[in-house]
Amino acid sequence: MSAPRTERLAFIAFIVAFLACDVILLRVVLTTQPAAVDLMPLWVGARADPQRLYDFAYITDMQTWIHPRSLRPFVYPPSALLLFKPLSLLPFWWAYGVFMTVSAAFFAWASKKLGADWRLALLPMPVVLVALAGQVTFLIGALVMAALSLRARPILAGVLFGLAGALKPQMLVLLPLALMIEGNWRAFWSTGATAIACALVSLAFGASWSEWLQALPRFADLFESNWTLVATSLSPFARWGAASYLVSVPAALAGVWFAFRSGSAAQKVIALLGGALLLSPYAMNYEIALLVPGVLALRRSLLWSAPFWLALALFPAGPLSLATAMGLLFMSMAPQVAAALKGLRLAVGRTQQA
Repeated sequence: MSAPRTERLAFIAFIVAFLACDVILLRVVLTTQPAAVDLMPLWVGARADPQRLYDFAYITDMQTWIHPRSLRPFVYPPSALLLFKPLSLLPFWWAYGVFMTVSAAFFAWASKKLGADWRLALLPMPVVLVALAGQVTFLIGALVMAALSLRARPILAGVLFGLAGALKPQMLVLLPLALMIEGNWRAFWSTGATAIACALVSLAFGASWSEWLQALPRFADLFESNWTLVATSLSPFARWGAASYLVSVPAALAGVWFAFRSGSAAQKVIALLGGALLLSPYAMNYEIALLVPGVLALRRSLLWSAPFWLALALFPAGPLSLATAMGLLFMSMAPQVAAALKGLRLAVGRTQQA
């Protein structure tokens, strides 16, 4: 069988498999929680008294129409209100429809710019779950992918990075190191200036940055006390504690080092966002959707990345899919890694001879 025909059959098989898994996911999720459940606290928070934005009980009480069984707080930084304030001007279901349509289209466009097949990028279960839950994952992924695709426009890339950081700063925890490794100082300073500008503008909304920082430990306690959240977490730290950092920290740093020294945009996406997920104290399983376009763009062959899709089929086994994505990243960077190890051996040999 010829290679093109094999690839076409693989493409069709993956489409059918993804759709079958999505049907199962829809039946399970919609019987256990309402659609747009994760957008609700964000929309409510943007309408709330800014002095009580990080009062978990107050924000939960404002979501009476979903009858929450547990606390559903607003835990984003005040700078995230730059996005949520305009959305809150719309009725909730209009806000959900507009936000998910625009952010999913942006995600598909950025995936195509990265070199991924945007049709496949929108089909895996975690991606569909992002849309069902009303999460900001599409927007974060699209901003980062678009920024990494703008090699000739570092200042604009920095603006996009800064906007992503204003929404979820933990997802860009490795970005300063990455840009320094790359020597992309214009993007570095542009990112910082954009983040500072967003923080300053957010002060006009009346929310307190100090209260946000004080809310983070309370949210961590809330997360750790909910066994369902822990069991469906993508974060190695949430599953196995600080001991996981013995593996995840070196893996995250090595990925960023090799990807931003000589890697492609797809490798940088996986290294940057995958590394952040490795280091995050909590990250939900749907956030693996951030890595789907990068894995698709690593190689043209779907069969080469089949272990990753198999891991996604075992959803919500989050850490497995994350480990598989990082493994594919290092496999794709094998020449760079081998060259670096060879250089290290030569350097050690010269030191010993001296």
